[in-house]
Amino acid sequence: MNDDNKYLIIAGAVVICMIMAIFLANLRGCSSKRDDKVVVPKPKVATSTKVEKEEEEYRTRPSSFKSPSRSFSSYPPPPSDQDKERMAKKYEENKKKLKQLKIDWFEEQLKDPNISPLAREQYKFRSNPNFVVGMRAMDNQDYKTAIKSFSEITKDKKASAYSKYYACKALMDCAYKIKDMELYFIAARMSAKLIADEDLSLIGKEKGEFTLEWCDKVENTLKARNDPKYFDICVKRKLANFDTINDKTREMAKKSVESDIRFYTKKYKELIE
Repeated sequence: MNDDNKYLIIAGAVVICMIMAIFLANLRGCSSKRDDKVVVPKPKVATSTKVEKEEEEYRTRPSSFKSPSRSFSSYPPPPSDQDKERMAKKYEENKKKLKQLKIDWFEEQLKDPNISPLAREQYKFRSNPNFVVGMRAMDNQDYKTAIKSFSEITKDKKASAYSKYYACKALMDCAYKIKDMELYFIAARMSAKLIADEDLSLIGKEKGEFTLEWCDKVENTLKARNDPKYFDICVKRKLANFDTINDKTREMAKKSVESDIRFYTKKYKELIE
């Protein structure tokens, strides 16, 4: 091999080496650029608008929520038996104080010379201990206790006629609730007797025995639904209004009684059914 060929081979080898070096250099530069894109984060864009600032503050605000474990641990311990006993005693003391305050208030009202006569009678009734017990029992649907308390008022010699009348009305309400027709008309007759014998003009009750007659009529008519004896009593009452008694007037009286039975059965449906 001559010298010229040697120089050509050497020159070609050099050129090839340079090309490889350039290629490797370019390849290394590209990989470094890709790594930079992955590692280096993008710069954070500053929020410029008011809405963006508010949203950022909302996201970064400290949380006010407390975990259940922390909030529950701050609760006080349950009361001991001594605490319960002390609280029960305090409750009874406050209850007695409140009761005495009510009594004192009613007494003060009753001593007021400017109070109206009707208001005075109402205060007398409402300050009666049996009234208080009876009304509380009615609220609790304890009608047995309520009937007993209101009955005591009707028997109280110191109670005024107005208090007894109000007690009779309360007894009628209790009887309606428990569907006791006998008790209802017992109380109705007691109130009617008070209207006949006492002056109840303050509550618009005219003195007379017409209310007693009404009680007898209604009770007998309701009993006549199932009892022939009371049906005959009602017919005789009707015949007393006729000048003559014959088959025609007797038939008219029976039809009138039957009409009354239908009327009062519908009116007192909640009491008798």
